[in-house]
Amino acid sequence: MNASTFQPILEELHHNSTDVIASTLIAVDGIPLCSILPRNADADRVGGMSAAMLSLGQRTTKELLSSQMKQLIVESQDGFILLVQATDDLVLVTTARKEAKLGMIMLHVRQAVAQIRQVA
Repeated sequence: MNASTFQPILEELHHNSTDVIASTLIAVDGIPLCSILPRNADADRVGGMSAAMLSLGQRTTKELLSSQMKQLIVESQDGFILLVQATDDLVLVTTARKEAKLGMIMLHVRQAVAQIRQVA
């Protein structure tokens, strides 16, 4: 998998919504494949932290619901973090402003995930 394959998908996600702050496509082990991040963010650190959150979410979902996790949403005072399983091996991590309409962000993220699945 090549980062240049996925970068245009992230760029379209950002173009479709001005409320999207950052996005990263990571492997489930936390290695970032491509990203659009603010200057002060480190892609490797974001990938590692996201993989840890993903792992915990998956274990919790399996334990409590005997099911597989599809997405994880974290809400903070300043916005949202969304982790969405794109494929068995890839996760799309997206952050959005607190003023964002979460439903619209999810629509754009799901469109991006569909595109990722087509090219992965």
